[in-house]
Amino acid sequence: MTEVHVIYTGIVGFVRTQSGIMVVVQDAKGHPDHPHVPHVVIEAGAFEGFQNLTDLGTHNRLRGFLLERYAINVGGTIEEATLSEDANFQQFVLVLERGCPANAPGCGGILRHVLGGPVPNSVAARMALPHGRLETTYVDPYDQWQFEGLGGSPVHLAEEMCLMFHISDPVLRLNFAKNSGAAGSLQVKVPKNEKTIEVRIGNLPEDLVFYPTREPVSTDDEHVKLYYDLSALPPSTRRALIYSKDPTPLPDVPQTKHTHRLTPEPIQTLAKSEQSLKEMVHGPNCPPALWS
Repeated sequence: MTEVHVIYTGIVGFVRTQSGIMVVVQDAKGHPDHPHVPHVVIEAGAFEGFQNLTDLGTHNRLRGFLLERYAINVGGTIEEATLSEDANFQQFVLVLERGCPANAPGCGGILRHVLGGPVPNSVAARMALPHGRLETTYVDPYDQWQFEGLGGSPVHLAEEMCLMFHISDPVLRLNFAKNSGAAGSLQVKVPKNEKTIEVRIGNLPEDLVFYPTREPVSTDDEHVKLYYDLSALPPSTRRALIYSKDPTPLPDVPQTKHTHRLTPEPIQTLAKSEQSLKEMVHGPNCPPALWS
């Protein structure tokens, strides 16, 4: 069997459904304040072929493609019969409902038509997750956040989630269905000298799609406001996330148990005790979130 890791990072929403979880990637590439590029990225050495996708080219050992109103599914059979979650998914995911003001208590609910039927213009891609294991796989041990003006205790937020599953074929085929026109596909193999396939589905600022940053985080995060573009009841005032540094950082973060290869170029200035950070995906603080 071949082990597959589909990594989600950036402005990517998770919605609970009767059959599991639906992943929703917004189309925010034209946003006037916070443009984000919805994309799928693989290691260049894992590329096997593609059809009818917009190619973003190869940069920094990565190959990328643009997401353009697709319903994504895995071709072939996933060995896992059900979907399971680790405890960290609940602990570190951004819950959008917590950012709803008193006059818009339903703003944590997504527009229901987003989840079925034709993919709307506001959605770059959606992907049903009925099988596999969903894990939180990067949480900065020092960074903590809370919604602006709502008080409460700040929380640590994941910068990425990973769906891990197994297939019998040595090549993963992802299908990209469109409302009209030719469907697309992407074939991904296990890179030489490796044992797993890794795919990143994300929604990031253009300059971070191929070159994730290690720059310090800002003191507030306005990106989270993008989620409410798909809210069933958009709040009139959208709240940012406010940053604070945890004086007692997390002693055990998810990435100590689950690492990935999709990462920026090695950073020579890291102290020896931090060298393991090179083995992890470390994106910007655009946290994946959970819709109610």
